Amino acid sequence: MALRFIRFAFAFLAVLALSAPAAGQADAERISWFLADVTINDDGSLSVVETIRFHAAGQEIKRGLVRQLPLNVLDGGGGTVSVTYAVKAVTRDGVPEPFHLAPSEGVLEIFIGSRDVLLDHGSHEYVITYAASGLIVRHEGFSTLRYDATGRGWSLAIDMAEARIRAPQDWRATLISASAGAATVERSKSVDESGASVITARMTTPLVPGEGLTLALMLSNNTP
Repeated sequence: MALRFIRFAFAFLAVLALSAPAAGQADAERISWFLADVTINDDGSLSVVETIRFHAAGQEIKRGLVRQLPLNVLDGGGGTVSVTYAVKAVTRDGVPEPFHLAPSEGVLEIFIGSRDVLLDHGSHEYVITYAASGLIVRHEGFSTLRYDATGRGWSLAIDMAEARIRAPQDWRATLISASAGAATVERSKSVDESGASVITARMTTPLVPGEGLTLALMLSNNTP
């Protein structure tokens, strides 16, 4: 009887040892999915819809997230170009969510959430809709777009990220590079139902904190 009890105790402890890391990983705060859906408009501005799914556990994520957007980009000649944004809407789990904006050290910070409301532990989804002007830089005979799809200011790991950039039908868009730190990136190009080119870059391995998904595109001479 004692031997049977000892065997059962060892088996029970082994199950606990195996399940503990998995439980800890499941409760870890992280961004599980980041999708940047970008449309280049005829005037050279961008219309952006970002979907950010994340797991909150009351550690770093208590009331919400802070999304950082760059206020300046390099112009290719040693200078910089200012970028302006108009944030149109933020939702959490399909419901409008409070937010406020604050510039800070070269970035525009979108503070999402209310200081009086703590997020329930578990999975949530933010959708951020905004317009950006100034990210497309003109050169002689062509234009470029260096798009930092996820940003690099996250202190959280990002399990999966994808960026889709849609160019106007009469524009020619070529993906020059797509990088995501040490993560592997898959690239593809397609044409949607309207005839517009759609460039997609998708991570196949996670991003560690501080890394981000960045795309560099060359655009045709037709750009405004």
